[in-house]
Amino acid sequence: HCLCLDTDWSQIEQQPVEKPEVHMTPDNLAYVIYTSGSTGKPKGVMITHRAICNRLFGMQDQNMLVPDDVVLQKTPFSFDVSVWEFFWPLLSGARLVLAKPGGHNDSAYLANLIKKQQISVLHFVPSMLALFLDQPQLEESCQSLRHVFCGGETLSHELQNKYFSRLSAQLHHLYGPTEAAVDVSYWHCKKNTENHVVPIGRPVANTQLHILDGQMRPVDVGETGELYIGGVQVARGYLNRPELTAEKFIEDPFHKGAGNRLYKTGDLARYLPDGNIEFLGRIDHQVKIRGFRVELGEVEYSLETYQDIKQAIAIVRKDEPDMRRLVAYCVVNAGQKFNPAKIRKHLQGKIPDYMVPSVFMELDAIPLMPNGKADRGALPAPDRHRPELGKAYVSPRDDLEIFIAELWMELLNLDQIGVHDRFFELGGDSILAAKFIVRLQRELGESIYVTSIFEAPSIAEYADFLKKDYANAVSRRFIVSTRAGHRRVEKNTIDQRDIDRMRECVPMLPAWKGGVTEPGKNPPALFILGPPRSGTTLLRVMLAGHPELFAATELQLLGFNTLKERRKAFIGKFSLWLEGSIRAIMEIKHCDADHAKMIMESFERQNLSIKQFFAILQEWQGQKMLVDKSPAYALDPGALEKAERDFENPVYIHLVRHPYSMVRSFEDHHMDQVLFLHEQPFPPRKLGELVWLISHQNITNFLKQVPQERQYRLKFEDLVTNPRQSMTDLCNRLGLEFHESIVNPYRDLDKRMTDGIYRDSHPMGDTRLLEREAIDPKAADGWQGVVTDNFISDITWELAIAFGYERPASIVEADAKVSEVQRKRSSRRQGLAGRRQRAEKRRIQNKNKKDRYE
Repeated sequence: HCLCLDTDWSQIEQQPVEKPEVHMTPDNLAYVIYTSGSTGKPKGVMITHRAICNRLFGMQDQNMLVPDDVVLQKTPFSFDVSVWEFFWPLLSGARLVLAKPGGHNDSAYLANLIKKQQISVLHFVPSMLALFLDQPQLEESCQSLRHVFCGGETLSHELQNKYFSRLSAQLHHLYGPTEAAVDVSYWHCKKNTENHVVPIGRPVANTQLHILDGQMRPVDVGETGELYIGGVQVARGYLNRPELTAEKFIEDPFHKGAGNRLYKTGDLARYLPDGNIEFLGRIDHQVKIRGFRVELGEVEYSLETYQDIKQAIAIVRKDEPDMRRLVAYCVVNAGQKFNPAKIRKHLQGKIPDYMVPSVFMELDAIPLMPNGKADRGALPAPDRHRPELGKAYVSPRDDLEIFIAELWMELLNLDQIGVHDRFFELGGDSILAAKFIVRLQRELGESIYVTSIFEAPSIAEYADFLKKDYANAVSRRFIVSTRAGHRRVEKNTIDQRDIDRMRECVPMLPAWKGGVTEPGKNPPALFILGPPRSGTTLLRVMLAGHPELFAATELQLLGFNTLKERRKAFIGKFSLWLEGSIRAIMEIKHCDADHAKMIMESFERQNLSIKQFFAILQEWQGQKMLVDKSPAYALDPGALEKAERDFENPVYIHLVRHPYSMVRSFEDHHMDQVLFLHEQPFPPRKLGELVWLISHQNITNFLKQVPQERQYRLKFEDLVTNPRQSMTDLCNRLGLEFHESIVNPYRDLDKRMTDGIYRDSHPMGDTRLLEREAIDPKAADGWQGVVTDNFISDITWELAIAFGYERPASIVEADAKVSEVQRKRSSRRQGLAGRRQRAEKRRIQNKNKKDRYE
């Protein structure tokens, strides 16, 4: 029933004058307000009188409205900010001005209304405040403003600075979900602060804020956790949604009894050193891209630090099956040109590669919902047009470039790609790169590593790379001009200078900065030591068949002190080396790659030491002994010493292979593409020999300090020609019972970690292993009849002979003949040079005589 106070007094006079009996308590329901749910079904939040009154009286105590104040009510009443806009002025006698319907989205209208009505208090969500601050002559129209409240979204440091550059009214940052009576924290923004974080402050009166980890334990200062709200402002729950209420409103473990509950916000936060709280975004805004957890708020913040970007929003789109892309939508400042290449470069210096969006789109404005928040659902899908890259389009010029371009267009969902366009600038990522390499390998029948696309990221560069390194395969399949032909093979002349230079190219174990050395040692472990292409993958797969061993592949851990060091080192083309530990976690935990990555990222955020991480892996395995096959260890003496330092009586298998076989295989499989080295100057064959030599020098010197009972030397040739005897001897040395499965490695490959972490990704180790069906004894001397010249230097032969290898007589003789031919050629060249010198001397003498006579 409605009463008009101007005309209905006759009806009012007939009502009783006694004080009505109101059977109400502070815990009675004040209102139900609906908020959107992640499932699309709205939730009715039940707020009590006690809760909303606490907030209103708290605002009055904190900011003290007076009768001269004028509050602008502009928020639609379906949103909870409207509650204090309506009722706060009624507590103080201030005047309330109602904006016209839809007026909250009209910045020009609001500026005029503020000036006309002398508004002193109003509220903005940050995205609307950003638009409002672009209005001209705000300084004049907003002179009456005393308090501006901002909430509902993250208030950025840049927007705060922009506000203070235009307005002088106090700015307040509020935080609070609908489930806790509007706002539960408060921060008074400061002008000219050097702090680049705008916190949400501290809890308001009679509320508590807790930041907890996954086990409901308080986190330390600086650590990220989920924000929980307690106190009188917590809602009753959701109307007619008992299961959801029980899930989100839980018993307060810190204030038990009296029905105290915590609201589980789903928001991420952390404590700053001064005790204030920093909001870090929604947990459900932590999305997964290629298995990595990405915080969309951090991406958006980094985008908005670029000088030309006014506003930005990031989302994950799945416009194609099995294709999730991180897309950035940007509004640029007036007069600035949208340049995705420059934006990408800016981001690459601020956030990890996996957090850089694949696609950048320009918008005139971010679409907004009625409450002024960004409407992510209204963002347009990316088109198939070639993005603006700041370079002219150049079409493919031969069959190979056309083939690469067609593959890229299919993978990247684009209708045009130029030969100078770069894969990652077009939206490529490591998963798409792996798919490209798989298709390319299938086409060429060669081993190609995904790291190659980091070195040659454009079509033109990649085609040149293939023509140079895979000339024969390319010429068989495509009509192109290659640099194919007989490659001149020269004898290596490795000397100590080459060895010293190579050692400088090896990333060494950094100095320990963790203070006191970690006490105690981990349980025993088994390490396979040897350079790549020495049969280490075959040996690992064989050992993986033993029920008492857990044979991991390429853990690549001992070269670092902590997991953060490792993560920082393995970026770009070396990021594939992160996959070994992920694959091990997948095997132990029986989980997929995404879940394993999440576990690994958690350990990296905690910055576990390598020793601690090894201990966790060993604990997870139970009684099984850990086997680690990481050929990179052999290049770093510090990594070898760390194994001895961190483990109790570790055991080492020193696997050796004939240098001809190893170096030839190293070159044929293009191992120079993936070796974790600093920039190095050596051609593939020379690099392969240096890796063989330095690895075995390091291993030999290291094992001199290890008791004989904890080391075992095994020749690859013995392993493949007589695997049963080799593995029987090895089991005896290790104190293990011999099992038939270890000499039949191809019987249960799916149980031996021979696959990649994703369906289309490379397995770690020897990628050719899966092409065979049994151990091939011919691999022992496959170099014979193929290697006809001695390309191994004397210093390498010296160590090979010490391992029991002999120089083949035919090659020694051939080498001697080559040396004799070279000696004769040198002698002829010297003789010819001498004759030329004598002839020139006579010519000069004759000329001098002639000059004297003249």
